[in-house]
Amino acid sequence: MFESLLSELKPFYEVAVLSHIRPDADCIGAQSGVCSLLEAHDIKYTAFNEDPVPSNLLWMKHAKKIQLLEPGSLQGFEAVIFVDGNQTHRFTRKGDVVYEGSPFMSVMIDHHPNPDTNFDIVCSDATASSTCELIFRWFEQVGLDKLDAQTAQALFAGMMRDTGSFSFENTGPSTLKTAGELLRIGAFTPNVVVEKMSDKSLGTVKALGEVMQSIELTPSGKVATIMMTNEQMEMCAKFGEVDTDGFVNQALAINDVEVALFFKESQNEEIRMSLRAKGDVDVNVWARDLHGGGHQKAAGAMFQGSLERAREEALSVGRRHNPDLFRF
Repeated sequence: MFESLLSELKPFYEVAVLSHIRPDADCIGAQSGVCSLLEAHDIKYTAFNEDPVPSNLLWMKHAKKIQLLEPGSLQGFEAVIFVDGNQTHRFTRKGDVVYEGSPFMSVMIDHHPNPDTNFDIVCSDATASSTCELIFRWFEQVGLDKLDAQTAQALFAGMMRDTGSFSFENTGPSTLKTAGELLRIGAFTPNVVVEKMSDKSLGTVKALGEVMQSIELTPSGKVATIMMTNEQMEMCAKFGEVDTDGFVNQALAINDVEVALFFKESQNEEIRMSLRAKGDVDVNVWARDLHGGGHQKAAGAMFQGSLERAREEALSVGRRHNPDLFRF
């Protein structure tokens, strides 16, 4: 998959490394891994993201060097590596950054299904647990001696996040083997990364308390929804950064719940949806009907409108795909 990628990149003076909006651990961990690999091969790079890196990920190598993506940021780059996203809209809210006639070579490295075909080079494997696992494979192909301890921790953190601490169905033998190699190379134990990832601001804890009050179950008791208003976000943000990553899993943990939906309001009546599932339910199908996407058990989408309208629309899509979840 990565055999000729470095040779494709070497002729360029400087490469941009772009990760998806609303970054998580797999996103920043994989971006950090790409930057480390380019650095080890003397390829100049600049890393970008449209959103700030969450505070509990700033310990990752290169994270503090990631610049905010602005209009025109990619001008002058001859190659751009798109990390942990396989659709162009995942990288910016301000229009497509890849289009016919783009002035740069575009490289996509990702593990989500149904990749966009607009990229010039596609490094995609939907069977991988995470994009961080794919980046480790790239290191394997060019030499693990290029993988330093700090980058190993970042890749491990990304794998841990996207596998639910190695408890999701996407955790296979190769995933655990890779995790073991990262522990060996980085000379650390899992608790080191867990403690770094678990640090939460007071704002995040207060926000969790707020949204837990909003949990509703459908009459069948198999689908749970939670909501967070922009007003709640602003109130909790007075106490520190608010990171809602993982809030949806609190609803999924309720007895008999098979699908959990988290709706978060932002400016201009834009609603971010997070969808999670257990068992055989495929919420990626739901998300794609809502103009989003992701994995079978974890997906996301955006909705223009009110929180209540977003909830109604998502439940309507769910009834169409999985009517048994709504029977009681």
